Amino acid sequence: MNKNIFNSARFAHYLRKDWTENRARYIYYFLFAYVILTIAFFLIDYARTTSVIQVKVKEHQQIIQELGENGHDLISMVLVSITSVVLNLFLAYTGSTFFRASRHRLGLIADLTLPVSDAEKFAVRWLRTAFLSVLLLALAIVLADFTRVGLVRHICPDTHLSHPIDWLKYFRNSLLPSNILEAYAIQALFILGATYWHKRPFNNTFAFVFLLSVFYYAVFAWISFSFINKESLKDFYQQARLNDWWLGLNAFLLVFGYVMSYLRMRRVSLIVSWKDRTSLALLAVAVAGLFLCCWIPCDTAARLTAQ
Repeated sequence: MNKNIFNSARFAHYLRKDWTENRARYIYYFLFAYVILTIAFFLIDYARTTSVIQVKVKEHQQIIQELGENGHDLISMVLVSITSVVLNLFLAYTGSTFFRASRHRLGLIADLTLPVSDAEKFAVRWLRTAFLSVLLLALAIVLADFTRVGLVRHICPDTHLSHPIDWLKYFRNSLLPSNILEAYAIQALFILGATYWHKRPFNNTFAFVFLLSVFYYAVFAWISFSFINKESLKDFYQQARLNDWWLGLNAFLLVFGYVMSYLRMRRVSLIVSWKDRTSLALLAVAVAGLFLCCWIPCDTAARLTAQ
């Protein structure tokens, strides 16, 4: 085998092999996301439309119709929020399949003996879980949106309250880009979790991340309410700059998850080990997160007091 870390011809052959073996799964991902989103979008829009029709106030219907035609339909925000949740869960699940071939002993042995480098394995799996999956989900979201509009207009032909969502508007408002960064950060954590739990990686990683997040939030909320009085709470968000912290945290978790996953993949063995430098780095990051949950509200309280 060519000893180069990355060989384009070898990468192309491995990419073709991975596509041949997993293309049926890609179709399943797309159909599952499309069906779930279509049902959720339709039920919400249909409930809104029927409630407006029952009011029988033409002025109210006219206002909603004009808002929808101008791209300011109030229901769009609800559907975008649902899309963000689905995006997080979808990328988390696809991230947990990053090492699907290594779940069983025979699959792990076959994966270790493949004539490709670790960098090529990581790149192909990243294209599958982080790039192709997002494209399929984006297509499912757009088709589900148009399906929702078509179904509601077909069932309620006398009203034109349903309109397609202007997704580009939310991109311009930086709402969806921040949500996408958050989803990729979550996926990076699930990829890292898959290196520790070969069996049921999604369930185990979800439980670990959920419990750790609840613990961090509890510590953050307890210290915030302990050091900041009720009169200053309205200025807390602005002074703490939580939005900037959140963006920085997501960017850090994205890079950290990818780097640690790649390092663990390079040292993969038949027996999963928790006693290595990557585990120590993970523990150090967890401790640093706890420190930030304590330091941010304390520092914000000091600045509010100084004012």
